[in-house]
Amino acid sequence: QRVLYPLCLKVGVRVSTLGNKHFLMEYLAVGEDGEELVSGDTTMIMFDYEAKRTKRVSPEIRAAIEGHEGMAD
Repeated sequence: QRVLYPLCLKVGVRVSTLGNKHFLMEYLAVGEDGEELVSGDTTMIMFDYEAKRTKRVSPEIRAAIEGHEGMAD
C-alpha cells in the first residue's frame, strides 16, 4: 500500500516487549478511515560504547518504560 500526500495519518508507537538487555518497539500508521496502512517493529539493544558490549536496561529506563506503557505490576 502506498501512502501519499495529502493523506492524514495517525501514528502510534509502543514498547511491546521489555527484556533484560533489549526492548521491542512497534509502530502502526492508520488512515483517516481507520485502515491500517503500514506497521513495523524495531529491536532496541542497550549497548555500552565504552566497554563495547551490551548492557542491562537500567532501572530508571525500565521504570520509565513500564510506567508509560502500563507494564508495571
